[in-house]
Amino acid sequence: MTVVESDVAPKMGAPYVAGRAYCDVAIVERSLPGRAIYTYHVDAPAPELPVGTIVAVPFGTRRLLGVVVRDNVEVPSFPTRGIEAVYSRRSRLRPQIVALCLWLASYYLAPLARVLALAAPVSGRPGWDDPEWTAGDPGSLPSPLLRSQTEAPRHRRATADSAQRVRLLRSDHQSTSRLGSRQRTVLASLRARPDALVDLDLLLVETGATRAVIETLVRRGYIACEPVARTYRARGRGQIVMSAAQKAIVRDLSARMDQPRPGSVLLHGVTASGKTNVYLGLMTEAVARGKQALVLVPEIALTPQSVHRFGAAFPGRVVALHGRLGAREKRATWSRIRDGHVDVVIGTRSALFAPVDRLGLIVIDEEHDASYKSPARPRLHARTVALRLAEISGVLAVLGSATPDVETWHRTRSGRSRLIELPHRIVGGADNPGPRVDVVDMRAAVRGGEDPIISDALHAALARALEHGRQSILLLNRRGTATLGLCPGCGYVPRCRRCDVALTYHGDLRLHLCHQCGFRAQPVETCPACALHALQYFGAGTQRVVEAVRQRFPRARVARWDSDVRGGEASHAITEAMLSNRIDILVGTQRVGTGLDFPGVAVAAAISADTQLWMPDYRAGERTFQMISQLIGRAGRGPVRGHVIVQTFNPDHPSIRVRAELAFRREHRYPPFADLVRAVVAARDDRYAEEQCDLVARDLTQMSATVATPTVDILGPVPCFHRRLRGQARWQLILRGDGSHTLARNYRWGPDWTVDVDPIALL
Repeated sequence: MTVVESDVAPKMGAPYVAGRAYCDVAIVERSLPGRAIYTYHVDAPAPELPVGTIVAVPFGTRRLLGVVVRDNVEVPSFPTRGIEAVYSRRSRLRPQIVALCLWLASYYLAPLARVLALAAPVSGRPGWDDPEWTAGDPGSLPSPLLRSQTEAPRHRRATADSAQRVRLLRSDHQSTSRLGSRQRTVLASLRARPDALVDLDLLLVETGATRAVIETLVRRGYIACEPVARTYRARGRGQIVMSAAQKAIVRDLSARMDQPRPGSVLLHGVTASGKTNVYLGLMTEAVARGKQALVLVPEIALTPQSVHRFGAAFPGRVVALHGRLGAREKRATWSRIRDGHVDVVIGTRSALFAPVDRLGLIVIDEEHDASYKSPARPRLHARTVALRLAEISGVLAVLGSATPDVETWHRTRSGRSRLIELPHRIVGGADNPGPRVDVVDMRAAVRGGEDPIISDALHAALARALEHGRQSILLLNRRGTATLGLCPGCGYVPRCRRCDVALTYHGDLRLHLCHQCGFRAQPVETCPACALHALQYFGAGTQRVVEAVRQRFPRARVARWDSDVRGGEASHAITEAMLSNRIDILVGTQRVGTGLDFPGVAVAAAISADTQLWMPDYRAGERTFQMISQLIGRAGRGPVRGHVIVQTFNPDHPSIRVRAELAFRREHRYPPFADLVRAVVAARDDRYAEEQCDLVARDLTQMSATVATPTVDILGPVPCFHRRLRGQARWQLILRGDGSHTLARNYRWGPDWTVDVDPIALL
């Protein structure tokens, strides 16, 4: 920070004040566009203001929160305003996080204020600590800045140390006619297992019911709730047992951790090869060096299992951090991390900004997973940001996957990352040869009269698993009961009024739902277009698969896990139920096929492996290959050999190989051989959106010709795959080429535009 001490007055515009210091402050106000960095001054005897200090500054007629982003500012040639409050060092952001935010805002074309808000403990809202210094009367500061951690929080439902089980008391069907649909669904689920005590959390997950529905059924005497002690299962032992290959990798990478620029490593291990043991070994080495480890997982659903597993190795020193935490819980977690009471931080994208002061290791588990890409602004990719954070912090980054992303493969081939492989399965014992994989040609199966959802081969495998008390996982990348409703006479399809998508039928709700905007419509008896035919329903969603399984195996305990099942408690309930063998068959979307470790699973099946294969996206083949490969790893993780069944209508489709995929990407100039930027304009009027898209395309073409940038292909304008969403018409441009990032960064995009740097899909 530059301090004025001499008798020489500064340049005209800035009044001379002895002892005055100047710094650049980024305003943390989400509504501000661009970088929003301004120069302020502070007079003695104010404390030092290193990079990352949280301050309160005047901005127009308001007083806002800011972060010092540069503390070595020359005396400006213009008048400046003074900093009004400085917050304690407990609130200070690490300089590495500030540098990361500055880079992230520039790379992803995001407002700096919105990015810095990610690094604040509670959604960017100020006030997690009282000011330690004020320039004047603290009463003049905005009240949110003075809210302390001791302030009474808003009332939240307490989490008891006991769980509840539900028992069916009345099974008569006649008395349920006046009950709501959710209440009937709960009773139907309980009737399927009349003598069982069913975990309440699991029942809520299976049926989509709320606690209010359960309370109503209890009051009316249909069911009873009985408390039981809540148990938390710790996976594995505190002592890490590693194979010789795993020990060699840990020794090698531990030495690399001591280097000033350790770089990044791709740990490519087949499913069940013991990558987690390598992570644990490296974490132990980092902690022994007085460092902390940051572990990224792609989804909240994987967080509880990771906490259990790593918590056994580091008792009481592991925390989870993700976007579903409440404000109070998140603040408490940040305080534990900041105060050094934590060795391992596990979380999703938001964990990247945790106050890990002694960072020594970053692990990106399942690095190929598309969930690492944020769907909302700033549209960051956690893998890219984690690699940048590792570079800024000078720590080792380990990317782990059984099916690495093609771009990550290219990093190893180009020498930017090192490749280490674990080619053999460890989980399940040395005598376990890995799961048996059968591909079922559904064309022949359907022609032969078999069920298009559960083939004869799958039925037999499920029956054997149930007979021997083993579990099964069924994967289908669709929610709902039926994918498509269709009039056989005129071809009418129920569509969302606000989006250009067909509605999905949910049988348990008796509703058509739009999975884009949430629009709901009641089903109709006859076609509203021709009034001659009843609608027929085609395709299968997860709910339809659950129904089919329960029809064939009425005594099986079946649960569903897809994006309709929300919240950490629900994920925890399913995880605990699978680990304690209280679920026989788990049906779900892609989340059940990645990263989960359930030793009791003997059968894993893809109901329809073709779901993504023919989508109009250049990554469709890669994603299908990853989905099937990850599913194979879910079966046979215990002592019994697993059985994997892949049902497909395209059994002859070539397997996706890395070399072939890289050759395709190189030929067509797709990442990693060229940069991509996707720009989408949304407006109520379709013609207006098209005109705006065409106008910007012409501007960019002209700009590309005049600015000294590498060649950029401007593809479009074209309508988006979902042409209308939430009442907005959508058109898009694709910028492809090495200069696309620079071109997008230099263009002034209007408020109707959403710009996605490094998109993972072009739909």
